[in-house]
Amino acid sequence: MAKFGGRNGEQILPSEVPYKRVEGFDRMMFAIRQIVSNCMFQIEKQDKEKMKLLVERLDRVESYSDGIANTVTNDVTKESELRINEHHFRNLLDILGNIKQELHELLNHAGLIFRRDGATDIDDFFKSVYEG
Repeated sequence: MAKFGGRNGEQILPSEVPYKRVEGFDRMMFAIRQIVSNCMFQIEKQDKEKMKLLVERLDRVESYSDGIANTVTNDVTKESELRINEHHFRNLLDILGNIKQELHELLNHAGLIFRRDGATDIDDFFKSVYEG
């Protein structure tokens, strides 16, 4: 949603796309923060410092997120539109994607994605998902 302004096949007006993209960015930020807060208790001691660094990076991204878009008003028609600062927006979105990847690694290491005991064979897991 943050990249394109909508979900697959969703019909939206072109004037709404920037608003949807900013909303998608905000939702992604919220979701990452929610996952961190919900899983922090399960993170092992050696990974807690890495998790704190991720939270600091999230805070930094949030502090710079005000610059992803600005409202421009047409002086003649008095209509306003939201304009995305593409370069800044994509940089912050890429950073959020990296944070999400690092978070997945920490969650997996804590056994919250796949169990650590090795009893889960990934090939068998995906085979069961596809075959039902």
